[in-house]
Amino acid sequence: MHKERILPIMTLLRHKISLLHFTFLSAVMVLSACSSTSKTIAPEVYSVPLQKNSDHISSTTKPTVEPTTQSTPTDPGTTIDYVFSAEGQKPDQLIINLINKAQSTLDIAIYNLSRESIVQALEYAQKRGVQVHILTDKTKVEKKSQIKALQTLIEAGATIKINTFDGKMHEKMLIVDRQIATVGSFNYTDESSEENDEVLVAIHDANLAEKWSVIFEHMWNDHSRYETWIANN
Repeated sequence: MHKERILPIMTLLRHKISLLHFTFLSAVMVLSACSSTSKTIAPEVYSVPLQKNSDHISSTTKPTVEPTTQSTPTDPGTTIDYVFSAEGQKPDQLIINLINKAQSTLDIAIYNLSRESIVQALEYAQKRGVQVHILTDKTKVEKKSQIKALQTLIEAGATIKINTFDGKMHEKMLIVDRQIATVGSFNYTDESSEENDEVLVAIHDANLAEKWSVIFEHMWNDHSRYETWIANN
């Protein structure tokens, strides 16, 4: 009697175990297929470890090109001012403030110069004894707005030169008293002041400014690449 009851129970258990085994194997096969065909997601940032010791690079792969940058140590008291017009800051106001601080020299390499408030600050600086030297691009002196601005500065006593080579004089640099240097995307125009997204950086570092002044002088004195601009020439 007990044997007759046990046999159906054992048969049922074997059936359930077989069913569970089949289900497990099926799940494993499905997961294996998914893992082999799933799309690889790229990381948001690719990172490469830096080589700390250049001696580990073989002589056949070590770069032999000349240095492409110049470096100079900064002074202990160096400070940097920067403005982004996208943040509602005013690059033109920073330029004017620096011009107004000048005591002896203003060396300027600027692609486009026509902003009236900046021209007035430069005119006043020249009239109070600051030596104003400006390098600008030859294509821009064909624009009426820039001709008017440069004419005003020449009448005040500033000296202006334009490039004679085929490319552009595309720098945006101001050096104040060989003590402060500015660089960025900002042209001295109404568009750059009021419409564009621009950045301007002012570096208060005499060592750096002196190095940049030397480079400016090389450009200024390179008669094969720059010539004095005279209004209405």
